[in-house]
Amino acid sequence: MQALHPCNMVQNATVTGNPPNFNCRPIVEHCAVSLLDRVGMVCAHPFGIMGIPLAGRNSSALPMKSRASTKILVVDDHPAMLQLMSDVLACDGYNVSQAANAFEMKKAIQLARAEYQSEAPFDLVISDVFMPGKTGPDALSELRRVGHRSRFLFVSSFPDVAAFERIEALNAQLLVKPFSLQEFRDAARALLLAPLEEVENLS
Repeated sequence: MQALHPCNMVQNATVTGNPPNFNCRPIVEHCAVSLLDRVGMVCAHPFGIMGIPLAGRNSSALPMKSRASTKILVVDDHPAMLQLMSDVLACDGYNVSQAANAFEMKKAIQLARAEYQSEAPFDLVISDVFMPGKTGPDALSELRRVGHRSRFLFVSSFPDVAAFERIEALNAQLLVKPFSLQEFRDAARALLLAPLEEVENLS
């Protein structure tokens, strides 16, 4: 698990050619266009996120002071996507950590549970669905069985009905690619604004 400092992280990103005196947001937006082009995610998707429709949901921002203490774990086996999602959240002020696969995700959560003495050591976990060795839902199923309560947002390009149903059964949410950066921010913010009890009881 690697903790990220927003501005240092973005300024040191190898995908940018911007001078280091740019602030975080312009650098991230510039990088995002390049990265999105590389992975073919250039269009807004029509699906919303499962359980929280795009239209009409609460999109008001968390105060910056609250964001700095909001811990988010981002999990993806594709380095470009992992960095993109982390950059966007870190430069919005969140405390972001990374994991490169489901095994690292479980280890990061277990270590954080021990450190913070909490069943929800991360306020939000954002994870790819399909990763080598173990899927995100498989890892979450194991974590739920031992009492893990963090909010979960999965991202995936081609989820089938079985994936939708399993993620829903795990009291998690799904954001379907392709999506815009603003939709990604809105999805994360909507879950962070929902009480844990509400997230756990979604069906």
